[in-house]
Amino acid sequence: VVLRRLSVFRGGAAPDGAEAVCALDGAAEDRAAGGRDAIIDVIASLADKSLVVVTGQQQVRYQLLETVRAYAAERLAEAGEQDRARAAHAGYFVALAERAEPRLRGPDQMHWLTRLTAEHDNVAAALRHAVATGDTGLGVRLVAALAWFWMLRDYEVEAVQWATEVHAMTGGTPPPGLADLHAICAFMAVMGNKDEAGVRSPAQIREALLQLVPATKGSNDPLVALAPAVLAAMAGDHQGTQSRLAELAGHPDPWTRAAQQMFAGHLAIHSGRIDEAEAKLAGALADFEAAGDRWGVIVSLAGLS
Repeated sequence: VVLRRLSVFRGGAAPDGAEAVCALDGAAEDRAAGGRDAIIDVIASLADKSLVVVTGQQQVRYQLLETVRAYAAERLAEAGEQDRARAAHAGYFVALAERAEPRLRGPDQMHWLTRLTAEHDNVAAALRHAVATGDTGLGVRLVAALAWFWMLRDYEVEAVQWATEVHAMTGGTPPPGLADLHAICAFMAVMGNKDEAGVRSPAQIREALLQLVPATKGSNDPLVALAPAVLAAMAGDHQGTQSRLAELAGHPDPWTRAAQQMFAGHLAIHSGRIDEAEAKLAGALADFEAAGDRWGVIVSLAGLS
């Protein structure tokens, strides 16, 4: 039972993920085995039989050889558990990505970058499940939760591909209760609007900006709040960029205020306003250091240098 359910993982499984997905709450086999507490013991016995490969020490992962995974996947389909197992897998990884997302802007940034990188293949599998089943809510939640991770890791091509596909599924209409997350998905999709020469279309960006601003007005989400300024910059609207950044000076989220100062500081450098740039970037540096965000510290220091 556990072996066949492990087949839904890609790139291995961490212990908590294996427990969550392999248990499939309510299954008779789970009750007979003593519930989720028995999952790790079962996996250990499978490892003793060389059916599961255990790697890592501090960060343990369970892997299946491809031949074993293919066999287990066939047994999963025969048992009629494929859909349930894939849904449980996607549910676990959207929850993991949403837990990681705000922590990617704080002192645990490196830990969560490492964790999401290790689960890269699994979150891609969760996104494929969302697209295959037409689950727009799941797709939007995954894209929004992974957007900052993708940007930090410079996975722009992957980000645009998934965002474009999921945004097309929504038809431009946010799923109920997910307006902010849908706005992030739309923003990421716009980043892929390039012509054959690889240049983004200013006209398409301006159109996206007109649609995005009303949907993001007053949002407390950092990425949603920053998106209009970024799009205005991409469209070459320098005055619009500055005005949208100025609106964020009193934003309630300290990371967003730090990002606003950092962004404004780099714009001031390009406009030749060096004293203003230094003041903005110094303020951003102090705020990012207080937040424990290494990315923000690096970008601020680069401007100051």
